[in-house]
Amino acid sequence: MDAEFIVAMPKGVTPVTTVRSTLLHSSRSALTKRGLLERYQLQIEPKYKAAVMETLAPEWLPLEVGLAHYRACDALGLSQAELEEIGAEVGAHLQGTFIGTLLRGARSVGLTPWVPLAQFQRLKERLMQGGGVAVCKVGPKDATIDLRQIELFKHDYFRIAYCGVIASAIKLGAGKSVRVQVVNGGGYDQRCVYKCSWV
Repeated sequence: MDAEFIVAMPKGVTPVTTVRSTLLHSSRSALTKRGLLERYQLQIEPKYKAAVMETLAPEWLPLEVGLAHYRACDALGLSQAELEEIGAEVGAHLQGTFIGTLLRGARSVGLTPWVPLAQFQRLKERLMQGGGVAVCKVGPKDATIDLRQIELFKHDYFRIAYCGVIASAIKLGAGKSVRVQVVNGGGYDQRCVYKCSWV
């Protein structure tokens, strides 16, 4: 089958400048659940600690705050399996606040993984300002997701946990067994490409 873009990369993509506090709070909650909050607090740079720990209402935070959060998360040295599990939890939380609302109407016409995948640019816009997403259908149950101009990807924690975010969205669309992996092989400071498949 010929590749088909479900979501085309926007023109004139600019670098991410701000991140939604919801993204950081979801990540922090997953760390708290695992008893890692104290270790995390020892790693976060003091000048960013209040922005991460004390922001309650959803708001836009400077990219530097997000980078500081993920630097601290990287320092925890979690395994790939742990990061993917955390990403799935974060994804489930985000779906409850955004994707789930979009998909409720789709259930009546037949929900497949392509429905949530088609929302990935809109999801990105809810989580960060700047950056771009392209989703390409490369097979009946195979896709690539290309995210650009997102400096957060230089952090292993964010890049690997995002596999779990993607997998949780695909599962929401009825994919039972899902595999998501990073495939661009380096140079992650602004771009990450994921290969997704499901049955």
